[in-house]
Amino acid sequence: MIGDGTNRVNIEAQAKRLFPSAEIVVVDETASTVAAWQLKRDEEAGSSLFRRFTFTLVQLFNPPPVDDYAARVLAQRYLSRRGEGQA
Repeated sequence: MIGDGTNRVNIEAQAKRLFPSAEIVVVDETASTVAAWQLKRDEEAGSSLFRRFTFTLVQLFNPPPVDDYAARVLAQRYLSRRGEGQA
């Protein structure tokens, strides 16, 4: 599974070369960074308004990378789409 972002064509070509029998699925990356940030906020701050505010304030001055969360968002999208196709 790969996202449909900027470098998709090169990554897809390399994956096909390295794993010729593997099925490659392309997943829509639209707004995945925003969704990743929200997932990180939900996990770290929970539902507390004060903790959410503090989390957001920290993000403004020291935004951490959310690549691992973005990967989770893409995996969730893929699994949701796959589940809808089987229903």
